[in-house]
Amino acid sequence: MDFQHDLEDGYFATKYGKMHYKHHQGKGTPIVFLHGFSASIKSWTRLVHFLPGTMDIYLLDLMGHGESEAPEMDYSLRMHYESVFEFARSNIDSEPILFGHSYGGWIAAYYAAHEKVGGLVLEDSAGLRSFAEERHRNNPGYRELMIKDALALNPREHVLRSMLYSDNEASLLDKELLGHIKCRCLVIWGSNDRIALANYAGQFHDMIKGSTLKMVEDARHTPHYSHPEVVAGMLLKFL
Repeated sequence: MDFQHDLEDGYFATKYGKMHYKHHQGKGTPIVFLHGFSASIKSWTRLVHFLPGTMDIYLLDLMGHGESEAPEMDYSLRMHYESVFEFARSNIDSEPILFGHSYGGWIAAYYAAHEKVGGLVLEDSAGLRSFAEERHRNNPGYRELMIKDALALNPREHVLRSMLYSDNEASLLDKELLGHIKCRCLVIWGSNDRIALANYAGQFHDMIKGSTLKMVEDARHTPHYSHPEVVAGMLLKFL
């Protein structure tokens, strides 16, 4: 599948503003891809190349990212979940499969814990309560460092700052919340992830009953970008 020629652009008016997306019409259960913090749908360019043209996929720019609108508001995890849910409910007839990377994985897991989905793929996912607590304890200044680095990808500082400083306590993922996930779940993780260490992959695997864990050897935090053919193979096998 070609990122430039095989996907059509669209905009959907959520209650928070217009969300940009790309869609390739295919067969089977639609898959919604959710990118990470400060990224955009462009992060999926390499992965899409290894996906067959028969797949029905949606690539979403989260609110405040890519070509989606970025109004002044609270960019909480709950807001992102609600905007993605609103998009899926209005544009997809069946229960979608969610593929979330990093912050997008947090959204996808929270979504699957509250709504019915056709499946869940978490790649180097953020959002674990244990990870958040450890990061606050060991590196209390991490937020400003993240904002400084993220501005190179997303210059909307008000969005990045709001996402990192929003009160997401009630949305953090733990055993109780992840225990509500009843769909099939695949956890993909880079063996050399230096942002979210591999032990967090094991925590997701243990907390989501019946999930499958696959490690991508020598990959860091973005296996879908560094090892797209491997991740595509894992996804297709899962499907």
